[in-house]
Amino acid sequence: MSRLTNRRFVTGSLPWQRAFHAVFLILVGLVGQVHAATIGNNETVTITLPAQALTTDLWVDLPAGSKALNIELSNAPANVDVDLFVRYGQPFTGTSATELSNQADYHSIAADSDEWLHLTEAMAPPVKAGRWYIALVNYAQTQVSVDLTASYNSQPVPRAEIIFQFDNTANGCKIDGWNDPAPFTPVAGNNATTVGQARRNAATKAAELLAESLTSSVPIVIQGCWPDDLETSQESAVLANAGPNRIGLNYPGLPLRDVWYGQPVLERLAGTEYCRIVGGTDCNIPTITANFNPKIDTNAGLGSTRWFYGLDSTSAGNNVDFISTAMHEITHGLGFVSLVWVGEDKDFVCFNGQPAVHHTAGSKFCGLDDVFSLELVDYNGGDVVPFMELDDSQRLAAMQSRNELQWIGEEAAQSERNIFKDENAGYVLMYAPSTLEPGSSVSHLFQSDNPFGTSYHELMTPKQRDNLRELGLAEPMLWSVGWNPQPKNNVTIQPGMWYDRAHDGHGMVIEPVTDNLYYILFYTYDDSGNPEWMASTASVENGVFNITNNADSLIRFLYDYNIGANPDQRAHNPDPAVSGSLKIDFNASAANESACQDGVDRGNNQLAVATWQVNDTSGSWCLQPLIAESAYPSPNLEGSWWAGLADQGWGLSLVFFNDSIGVVLFYYDADGQPRWAIGTQSGFQIGQEITVNLMEKHGYARTATPVPLTETQAGTITLLLNSATGTLGQDGEIVDLDVTYRGSEGGRWQRSHLPITIGTKPAD
Repeated sequence: MSRLTNRRFVTGSLPWQRAFHAVFLILVGLVGQVHAATIGNNETVTITLPAQALTTDLWVDLPAGSKALNIELSNAPANVDVDLFVRYGQPFTGTSATELSNQADYHSIAADSDEWLHLTEAMAPPVKAGRWYIALVNYAQTQVSVDLTASYNSQPVPRAEIIFQFDNTANGCKIDGWNDPAPFTPVAGNNATTVGQARRNAATKAAELLAESLTSSVPIVIQGCWPDDLETSQESAVLANAGPNRIGLNYPGLPLRDVWYGQPVLERLAGTEYCRIVGGTDCNIPTITANFNPKIDTNAGLGSTRWFYGLDSTSAGNNVDFISTAMHEITHGLGFVSLVWVGEDKDFVCFNGQPAVHHTAGSKFCGLDDVFSLELVDYNGGDVVPFMELDDSQRLAAMQSRNELQWIGEEAAQSERNIFKDENAGYVLMYAPSTLEPGSSVSHLFQSDNPFGTSYHELMTPKQRDNLRELGLAEPMLWSVGWNPQPKNNVTIQPGMWYDRAHDGHGMVIEPVTDNLYYILFYTYDDSGNPEWMASTASVENGVFNITNNADSLIRFLYDYNIGANPDQRAHNPDPAVSGSLKIDFNASAANESACQDGVDRGNNQLAVATWQVNDTSGSWCLQPLIAESAYPSPNLEGSWWAGLADQGWGLSLVFFNDSIGVVLFYYDADGQPRWAIGTQSGFQIGQEITVNLMEKHGYARTATPVPLTETQAGTITLLLNSATGTLGQDGEIVDLDVTYRGSEGGRWQRSHLPITIGTKPAD
């Protein structure tokens, strides 16, 4: 809310007072398919779906340079429900609506058939060249024909369109203020002749100014209201308040799971409007509701103070600049707001059919994180603790710490507008007064009680001592919650071996298969400290490997010696006793995560946060490259090598530094359990054989306290490498190896003069 007290502007966010509900995809039995169809640019095809049927045989092929993709359904019969699902790179395999939704990168699933998705390069996954698969579901009991239109282009993400609604009376919104017939004297470019028109002009200008700094393919609709019950006196008044009309989580397009997003960000990241994201029936829900106090323009308000509606300049004297106030409040609605509870104790029914959740100051809203608060930390005496990892009482203390509550988002922290960038950790200070202020604490930039003290002079400070009409520091902060206009996949990932200095002996080999598909080998130890490995393959979107954190994305393979004599038939056997997942964030902001803020000195290396889960154990590790890129030789034969389709299930990861070679052999013991051995040797030369002694290392479980590693001789491997671009068996790359697993399981792994080739993308 915005308040004027003692001639000072006091601003804050609207406390969340709406009930929330979850809309779940209806489960239906679906049958049938239609014929496959490729849809060209600006092409409309008519798709006929049998009753309660689906099709997964539709796609759009985007050429290089594509940056935007629009897919729309139209012309279906009235009262018919057809849903739209889109997936990049891989065809749909689901046979039910639920399975399609789980596989989709994006969906539009409202209760009608006017579904649409407007996708851009600043979403995850981003629009890019390649095949985009489309699935449709017909829920009707009869056959349905619907028009499907696809279009794509190379235009950058469009500037946001922000639309004020001056005639929407839904939910008791009073709109008389927009139609006030009182005479108005034109001022500062606002040439209206009535107060109502002056207000509409000023609101439209505020929307235009904000839109200059934002990009989105989904319009932002603001319901404007003039309620008569906002707190008002001659000395103090609530000027305005605003907030997103809905929040949501765990929908396609959202990069984080179990995290609240406000409606404007949710729509931007999902590429369609709220009702089509959640499967709702009401598609007329505005994005934001903004309330303004009409009494400010009367003697019942702040004495002689009035709203100033000038367009070309801000107000002077005691008048309240309407555009500055509107921009501030709408920015809260756009996502500049923490959902951590700040007010009095209150119960909320967070989800239908579940008991109410009790909220006290410092508690997470409905017990879950929100995307704004995830950027906050408690910076106390040099210790950096993520705000959302504190307990409720600790969060409350941080909210009242005066200068310990800080914002770590990289773009804002490094901005020249961050006046504290050269102090302490260089983060952005947030408003955390010693006495909690509902509506102001947490969701504003730091401001000193002393008007002459060091403070931000920004749009999003709690007491607006300046009338400002630009987002300023709030712009890069909004980037962190989902408004980043930059194309995704612009993070450079160094291939090779990565490790965490806090978990000696464990590590990951990270290799690209294509420009955006990565293969990762996780070499680690089981609960007994025996070496084991698992593998994961996924795309990198928005700088994150496996951004959706798919279950069973980390697989532990077994080898079955009892299946014939053909080595190929013995591999490809996922361990049914192990369920795992792996997600790695390579963005620069990962350095600010708690896994990397553990007091371990990691130098100035690129850092990444790996979040893994194996059965009922999990962890987050801070990774860095084992070898600096400056130490790579040229040409560089680094990568993962294998013996081809006839001998699958095992392989080598090779790294090179100066004249030395590093080898990790991934193989199996006599019981078919995955094991690894490692060794290094100097004197490597292309075209000459080199023999490396391999060591079997024993360590400690992933969640155990680190202990010193032990090692035993495992055997040798001899390599002859000529290039990393050849064909298996034709260019002379060979391997001889003889390795014995020294554990109780035993087992000897031998290969003699076997042709090998690189299986990942060559480094050079």
